Amino acid sequence: DETIPIIMILNPYVQQILDVLHSNGIPVGPDRVVPWEDSMILYGSETEEMRQHGRNVCISTGKLRPLTVYVADQIFFYGEWPFNLRNSPNAGGEGSYHPRPVLKLARQALLPPHRAVRTAFNMLIMKRPNHPWGRSIINHDEMVSAIIKTYPAASIHIFTGDGSVRSQFELFNSAFVVIGPHGAGFANLIACEPGTLVVEVGWGGDGGASTRQKMGTAQGMWLSDLFYSYSSALELDYNLVLSKSGGQTEGLEIEVSDILDILRVGLHSQVLEFASNSHATA
Repeated sequence: DETIPIIMILNPYVQQILDVLHSNGIPVGPDRVVPWEDSMILYGSETEEMRQHGRNVCISTGKLRPLTVYVADQIFFYGEWPFNLRNSPNAGGEGSYHPRPVLKLARQALLPPHRAVRTAFNMLIMKRPNHPWGRSIINHDEMVSAIIKTYPAASIHIFTGDGSVRSQFELFNSAFVVIGPHGAGFANLIACEPGTLVVEVGWGGDGGASTRQKMGTAQGMWLSDLFYSYSSALELDYNLVLSKSGGQTEGLEIEVSDILDILRVGLHSQVLEFASNSHATA
């Protein structure tokens, strides 16, 4: 239905997505777009308090929170946040509807109908910068070197988030393997072909000092419904690796052997044969 309103954050990134849809023959005009406002969606403890008490005043802060109500026959909501708060209304999927068929339709809409056949054994490794949000892999170079040594026929692409939305989709679509620390870059999994091997690196142990301070407890990253559910809906082979040190807002140090073990088990024989043949004919 080309008349259904779409709530979205209006920013340059989203505008690029609209451009991609338009180039694929799916125009989304401004008359269908409803700009996102903070009052539309609430999450975390404030949402739980409001739901229990039936009013739009946060009990803990006493602040009035304006609410915008939309009524629809069906509402498609995707995503779980925060990931590891036990008292989050969404922590166990409560009140969430994960429209897996809709994700497949989204992939179909965002990718060109006639895509190039993958002609190289591409591995995409995401690298986060060292900034306050953390989660960069401290021993990233060691991991990359070990992968190159183990799979010399592979073509390694280091992804740092640069480039247009279209070029990022093309890069992820060409990959047989996607590896990286937890972060928004995994949203590009929407462009991956079914069967792509996905390795997400989270924080393990007690979560590090930053996690203890933020969450008030010592805990590693939980297996959430976010990128696991995302991958499952898109028929990707998802794996979660927990770091041996670091936290949600800290650098992560991993056991490189954990990554290699997942690659060894997860890569199917036909992919390895493809890589061998490509190397022989290059």
